[in-house]
Amino acid sequence: MAYGTLTPYRRGALGRERLGSGSLVFDLHRQMNRLFDDLLDGDSRADGGAVAAVPPMDISQDDKKIEICAELPGVKQEDIDINIEDGVLTLTGEKKSERQDENGYSERRYGRFERRITLPSNIDEDACAADFKDGVLKVTIPRSEEKARGRRIPLGGKAGSDNSAESALIDQKAKEEKTAQPG
Repeated sequence: MAYGTLTPYRRGALGRERLGSGSLVFDLHRQMNRLFDDLLDGDSRADGGAVAAVPPMDISQDDKKIEICAELPGVKQEDIDINIEDGVLTLTGEKKSERQDENGYSERRYGRFERRITLPSNIDEDACAADFKDGVLKVTIPRSEEKARGRRIPLGGKAGSDNSAESALIDQKAKEEKTAQPG
């Protein structure tokens, strides 16, 4: 059964102009535009399944914390996973369809989604908290003391030459090996 009459027009130049709305050429043009929009928007996966839209987020920060709020309407709490690994917060989940039959037309998106957010170095990963209420996920990440990231590498010297204790230990082991050899 064709659902062409149930399919709403997309916004854009063609939707505004209304060039002979009953024209076969116009319908073909609209369908081709929809096909390319769907392909370029990333609305489908290689295996043919749908991908849920990327959830919209608000990110706010102050001196004490970072707050991330994501809208996840229709997603159940048990279908959400949040991790922080190597300074990156990853939010993954899945919005499952409640429809039992495939008859009709749907503009709602279902499927898996994932968002990654690079976090600053001065956060306390162990004290993070998340709350999910009324389809809104709120993640609170407290800030900690500024962690030193990276170090200065001196030019023109051997690696470890500025660490006299380590150099002395290496020299002592070398002397012990020489005295332990018969000869």
